[in-house]
Amino acid sequence: MCLLTENEEKRGDMEWSAEEIRRAIANNEINAITLDTSVFDGNGNRFEHGLLPRIAQFNTTEVLFVLSDVVAGEVRRHVAQEAAEARSKVTAALKEVGKSWQVSNAQRDDALELLFGKEKPDALAYRRFNAFVEAVGAVIISSSPRVDVARMLEDYFSSKPPFGKSALKKNEFPDAIALQALENWASEKGTVLLAVSRDADWKRFASTSEHLVAIDDLAQALGYFHQNANVACARLVERVASGQLDLIDAIRGVIESEIDRSVFIPEMGSAYDFEVDVFEAVVKAVELDTIAYLAGPFRVVDKPSETEIVVEAEVKVEIEVVADITFSVRDSVDKDQVPIGSARSKATTNRTFNVLLTFEGDLAADAQLIEAEVWVKGKSRYITVDFGEVSPQWDIEEEEEEEDE
Repeated sequence: MCLLTENEEKRGDMEWSAEEIRRAIANNEINAITLDTSVFDGNGNRFEHGLLPRIAQFNTTEVLFVLSDVVAGEVRRHVAQEAAEARSKVTAALKEVGKSWQVSNAQRDDALELLFGKEKPDALAYRRFNAFVEAVGAVIISSSPRVDVARMLEDYFSSKPPFGKSALKKNEFPDAIALQALENWASEKGTVLLAVSRDADWKRFASTSEHLVAIDDLAQALGYFHQNANVACARLVERVASGQLDLIDAIRGVIESEIDRSVFIPEMGSAYDFEVDVFEAVVKAVELDTIAYLAGPFRVVDKPSETEIVVEAEVKVEIEVVADITFSVRDSVDKDQVPIGSARSKATTNRTFNVLLTFEGDLAADAQLIEAEVWVKGKSRYITVDFGEVSPQWDIEEEEEEEDE
């Protein structure tokens, strides 16, 4: 590990430009990368798919992937909470199924065991996270020997980063512990640590540190370590622009699969009471965003071999959602809901999806797409659709009745 250069020593109280980060990586001044909890949450804590497992690319390099023990603990806790919430929702749903379908308690218990086994949420979180740590070769940084309590208290009372001036600044102690430990670890190693974080407090702290630089985009961070791969990426851009490489059909296929797994939440207003069920969602149009990144439609995130490259793309998608709505009014005498009609309504929503595309072959010539995968940011599988104002379609119902006669 090399020592910091004179230029790097002067970087306190400023943000690094993309070119400065690239140069520091090329000069071996940045040779470690870390993530904070917000990045794991933003990637849905999907250790097995999407961008997170791509961190394993550093296993065969001199670049270290490190995690604060504080971040590790927070990620495990979030995974356990998500698992517990998911199990609770399924349990509640099965109770409703039991009432409607007369399913016995024993059958419901069997279904739960089939889905979840006997593993508890905490155990699941430890197992999945530990498997991720092993797969990507993460180094867990211990905080206890690297945290100066006196300095932390001084920062707290002076409202220095990561502490703010609000009454909630005491909630930032975990961040302060993690950041101080990571900074001191980087100082021990004589390196600068690239920290990927969506947390403004992490960025403020990094802007005052000689050993931390923070950005908020994991795909961009991974791309910084693949500067030589940009030539191959440029060739892909040329082929797409000239029509030699048509990716839309393959991308549409994975987008449609993702839409099938998505949950659509209709938003609508009406003069009547109503209940709504989503009937279907159909992909109407798919378009590659050709100006998503500085280099055009693609950004390199991995280069596993001389004949393989993985790029990220942003895709604009138009989705038509069809909903069945039943309307009712409240009977002022019986206090019951009286059906008054129904409607089938359509609405269009536009979404942007991030897709990982893997190409294999002669990267300078005609490499072919071998895999496409949608990676989901946070809870983006929940898609809100605005239907506007809705009302019963009485005229259509009358026409159907006349046809039946």
